[in-house]
Amino acid sequence: MNASGAGYGQLQLGGDEKEGRENIVKLTDIKKHIYMSAHCYLYSPSVLWPEIGFRHFAWAILSFQRSYFYLDRKRKQS
Repeated sequence: MNASGAGYGQLQLGGDEKEGRENIVKLTDIKKHIYMSAHCYLYSPSVLWPEIGFRHFAWAILSFQRSYFYLDRKRKQS
């Protein structure tokens, strides 16, 4: 690892550095993201990344729009 902290893809393991680091993910971040994921719409198309096209994207948007009012009502209830 050089002075700038770049390791060129290599990891340096050390006992002192491991204990000296502070946590990157804080509890408030976790609570915020759990709340966000509780009110999100998950869509899983039948095709995967290389084959996905514009019509799959458009269908995902239409599917979301169909269920938007239901999801909004559920979000307001909680």
